[in-house]
Amino acid sequence: MKKMNVREWEALRKVDPAGYFRKYRDFMFSIENSHDCENCPENREMEDGGRLPCGQFNCWVEVSNEEEE
Repeated sequence: MKKMNVREWEALRKVDPAGYFRKYRDFMFSIENSHDCENCPENREMEDGGRLPCGQFNCWVEVSNEEEE
């Protein structure tokens, strides 16, 4: 999968919502994308106080790939 930056994710969401969601799922459910904030669709460029650019303290990819107990 081609790496996409924040602006590319947003452009894809506007022109091809189905393609956006397909690529979003592919990105989120691939543990290899853990902490790849620069290319994450959730990146909101909000780094502050130890938070990731998405505004969260935990990586969305890691949370999406956690095993259920």
